[in-house]
Amino acid sequence: SPELLTMMENDRQKGTQYFETFREYLLNERDIPKTSEKLIIHRTTLLYRLKKIQAMINANLEDPWERLYLTLSLWILEHENR
Repeated sequence: SPELLTMMENDRQKGTQYFETFREYLLNERDIPKTSEKLIIHRTTLLYRLKKIQAMINANLEDPWERLYLTLSLWILEHENR
């Protein structure tokens, strides 16, 4: 997904953590309490970041096919970097 690459670059330039937040959110199967605990951030911080991420990548995270595409994109990115 080109949007994930853009998000990674924005994080690098601006010092944000949107990519890692999104990665954990997908890996924790969109479980808000579990994701916020894993990231050690407050629930409202996570929800704020997810709104920003959704606008950034222009994706409907309720659509299972879009989530699958993004999850596979994450997997490819992680395995390319190894």
